[in-house]
Amino acid sequence: EASRVVVQTRDDLALAKAKILNQMGDYDAALQALAGHAFVACEGGEHAIVEQHQFAHLALGRAAMAAKLWETGLGHFRAAQVIPDALGAGFWNIAMAVPPAYFEAVCLMELGPVAEAKVIFRRHIEMPTDSFSTMYLPALPYFVGQSLMRLGMREDGLLRFNGLLATARAELSRDDHGFFKATPFFISYQDEPRRERTRHYGYLAALAHIGLDNLNEARQMLNIVLAAFPNDQWAMLELSILP
Repeated sequence: EASRVVVQTRDDLALAKAKILNQMGDYDAALQALAGHAFVACEGGEHAIVEQHQFAHLALGRAAMAAKLWETGLGHFRAAQVIPDALGAGFWNIAMAVPPAYFEAVCLMELGPVAEAKVIFRRHIEMPTDSFSTMYLPALPYFVGQSLMRLGMREDGLLRFNGLLATARAELSRDDHGFFKATPFFISYQDEPRRERTRHYGYLAALAHIGLDNLNEARQMLNIVLAAFPNDQWAMLELSILP
């Protein structure tokens, strides 16, 4: 705020401001900050802009769901799937649209259009997966599992959750002698691998536990993630919603 003029002229600072507001739980202000800046997205960074827009609407929508305000939640989940032109980016991979679409379907189930909701759930379980869908939505197996459960295919859903949990546990215990994140574009290496591995696979393990209804274990894993990265917005969001 003290350097507002500078922030308004730089995409990276404008995005950082929106992310900080999301981390603080001021989701409406984050959306306003994004809407008030015209971004020029660069290759490899497009999804970072979209992520903050999507996160704010997901957080607002899930808060509405917790209060049983299904119409309000539905509006936010649909808004999360529509990227404003000012952001200068879109969904690089369609998998990124799965989380808000899943919660959209959950709201529809509560509001009455069950057939419309089931179309969304089926679309998720039939979605082809590849290295890019895994890259842009590592949690895809969780949402596929939840969609299977919503369609009455409980055993198939549990298999997805248990598979995700097994993968996460194996990766959490694996030695990493290099760097966990690498990109050929701008930032060659990010942080030390153990912390990054804890954040990435700890969060996925927490989601798997949520799917399996192991809520105490999920809470424990989210706290482990937050001990390594206190401002991880996705872990904070899930922890705030756990009963």
